[in-house]
Amino acid sequence: MTHKIGERREYFESPKDVWDIFRTLVEEKRKREIDPTLTLLRSILMEAPVNDEEEYGQQRINEMLELIELACGSKVQKVLGFAGKIRKADQTGGRHD
Repeated sequence: MTHKIGERREYFESPKDVWDIFRTLVEEKRKREIDPTLTLLRSILMEAPVNDEEEYGQQRINEMLELIELACGSKVQKVLGFAGKIRKADQTGGRHD
């Protein structure tokens, strides 16, 4: 949000860097969709299964939880980190490591 001198209105401005926009979108999606899903899956796993069917269901939920945590964790961070290095190198005229 920005303000112009002499005006009471508020103006909204988007970030100039596309990677900042992407990072913001990923973070907001994680907050709204992924974090609540992970919380729900973890709470289901805290309940003791009462029969074989529920035990099988919990095994599948645990696999899904591990997959989501893996996908949202290191791989995404590596992509964003790599993109940041490329952007920084481009801005300074350096080479891409």
